[in-house]
Parts: sequence; structure tokens; C-alpha cells
Amino acid sequence: MRGIVLFLTLWLSFPVTARIDIMRDIYLDLEDSDSGQALAEDEWDVTGELGLLMTSGNAVSSSFTGRINAQHEMTQWSNEYLAELLYKQSEVEQDGETTTEVTAQNLLVAAQLDYKLNQPDNRLFIYGEYEDDRFNGFDYQAAVAAGWSSRLWKQNYNEFKYSVGPGYGVAKRDDGSDDINENGLILRASLDYKHQVTDTTRFRQYLSTEVGRESTRSRSETSIATKVFDEIAMKVALTMSHNSGATDARSLDTETSVTLVYQFF
Repeated sequence: MRGIVLFLTLWLSFPVTARIDIMRDIYLDLEDSDSGQALAEDEWDVTGELGLLMTSGNAVSSSFTGRINAQHEMTQWSNEYLAELLYKQSEVEQDGETTTEVTAQNLLVAAQLDYKLNQPDNRLFIYGEYEDDRFNGFDYQAAVAAGWSSRLWKQNYNEFKYSVGPGYGVAKRDDGSDDINENGLILRASLDYKHQVTDTTRFRQYLSTEVGRESTRSRSETSIATKVFDEIAMKVALTMSHNSGATDARSLDTETSVTLVYQFF
């Protein structure tokens, strides 16, 4: 019942004209599904990022960050896949002994599948993610969501799109229990803005939030990438992750990174 109320609240929050556009696009898309239009060739855009930092002397530490981002553009679908890893360890001296401690370890995998309607910029999406952060008080957190996605504009120099819809979240706290002890309905929303500053420099701002009864998870990534060679770019990014459900850890994590980006194809 709570899921029905959440869906109706989300649906009624759209203006009347927007709801009419959604229904018209779905209806026209169903009518045109058997029109025999030939599929265009698949277009893949795959990039890999790698960052490595090692320090020695008074402070000894090493950190690694890696990321793979893939976008698959087809006639009927527009899909995006993400996998990223962060690992950091430091040497700590205590009572005359030097030990190595892991101070950051996070794995995130996510995917969003957008089904294009009769107006290709209007879409229905399905989203799923899994995160394993060793230091946020959870063994893991996972979520699925579905709803409305739209690309408001795409020009030569910039692009802006958003998605919003209800979903379901699952989380297991890091307290030794074998039970999944937090789950429930969520509302997920995301914004993605890209701007081509110059021929070789690109700016991106990404925001997402998942609001649930138990907690709210939000993520922001602000980045700028400059091409160094044909397939290689240098990227500077500020990533902020906020988790209101964290108990034995800070709610806000920030990460500033400098990585090399390789364009596979």
C-alpha cells in the first residue's frame, strides 16, 4: 500500500502537460514498435580511469582508485554501466611498532537502462546498484529503481538529463548479524550535466539521491577532464558521498582525485 501511495505522489507531482506527454509517448511507441524500422549500429563509449599515489618518509601510505564507465547507445535503448574501486592503506607507528592499516576500501557497481519512447529524449529507466564500503558501517547496500528519464537538451557543447522514480533498497549493517536488517521503499533522483568547455576540455556535474524511510544516500561528482593525447586525458574530480544511516562512521565522505582516463572506443 505504501508503494502505491509513493507512486501516486510521484505521478501527481508532474504537471498535467507532462503526464499527458508521458502517456502519449508510451502509446505512440507501442504503435510504432512493429514499424520495421532498421536498427542503427551499436555505439559504445568506454573509458577507464586509473589513479595511484604513494608517499614515503615521515608518512608512508599508498592509495589506488580505478573506474570503468561504459555507455551503449542503440536505436531503442541508451544504457550506462559503472564500476569503481577505491583502496588506501597507511603505515601507523604505535608503541614502537609499525603496522599497516587499511583506511579506505570501497567498491561500487551500477547500471541504468533507458528505454526510448516515441520521442527519443523521453525514456523509461531501470536502475540497479551495489556498494560495499568497509568504513561506512554497512556490509553492503543495494538498490533498484524504475521510472521516468528525460534528456532536456543535447547541443554541440552541453547536455543535461535527469531521472526520477520509486524503488527498493536493501542494506546489511556491519554488526556481525547474518540478517538483512534494513530494507524498504526509496525514491531515487539523479541529474547529469556535461559541458564541452573547449575542444579538449570537458566539465561534468553529477548528482544523485536515494531517499528512504531509514536513511538517505546522496552522491555528487564534480569533474573536469583535459585531453593529453588522442585517447588519454587527465581528470580532476571532487566526489562527495553522504549517508545519513551511517552510525559508527562519518556521514559525509569527500575524495579529491587526479586520474588518467583512457578512451578504449
